[in-house]
Amino acid sequence: MLKNWNLAHIDQEVLNLSVALIKEYGLSYNMGVYDSIIASTCMIYNLPLWTHISKRYFRFWI
Repeated sequence: MLKNWNLAHIDQEVLNLSVALIKEYGLSYNMGVYDSIIASTCMIYNLPLWTHISKRYFRFWI
């Protein structure tokens, strides 16, 4: 079952965007390190991001 999944690598570009997201949205959206890494990975690799807290990431995709 796992052979159908692709691995998204966390490289310097993802980490740089992650830091920028924390600086911009850390306090207002209560964004943590893991949240920012997941969001930045999705943004860099143009992947969809599903979450049960839709308002948390809504602003990133506008």
